[in-house]
Amino acid sequence: MMLDFNGNENWHVYHRAPGKSAFGAIMAGALTAVALTAAVSHAANAGYLKASGVPSYNSTVRFHDRQADNWAKIADQGFQELAKRFKATKATENAAFILTKIDGGVGLIKVDKDSGDTLNEILIKDKKPMYEVDEIAGFLYFGKGSTILVYDLKK
Repeated sequence: MMLDFNGNENWHVYHRAPGKSAFGAIMAGALTAVALTAAVSHAANAGYLKASGVPSYNSTVRFHDRQADNWAKIADQGFQELAKRFKATKATENAAFILTKIDGGVGLIKVDKDSGDTLNEILIKDKKPMYEVDEIAGFLYFGKGSTILVYDLKK
């Protein structure tokens, strides 16, 4: 989005990041809910046994304590996955490079900051690319395994 000095919108462009699918988000949410429920259940069992006078070194109490800790760690990882933001933009002085879905798969598009026009599309087929933009020379360097691919952005 580009605003003028009065706060009025000059242009607005949105390109969706190729993040988690709806199915993936639902599955992560379901796994997180199950893990959280199991953690609470085991913690409650361990607490009940301890309150009933069973010593904390008892094997059943230790089992429930370990299970509560393990399920809590799984739930924590689920919450972290659900809260993860997808970083899909790199900017230079005159353009922004946005990782998005384009024809043929996932790619980078170059958007002009002054007009909001799409200047270039590069198909890279990688949802988590490692890339750098050299604005002075006009090249995009993209790492793929042990190979570095170079794209000429002036074309």
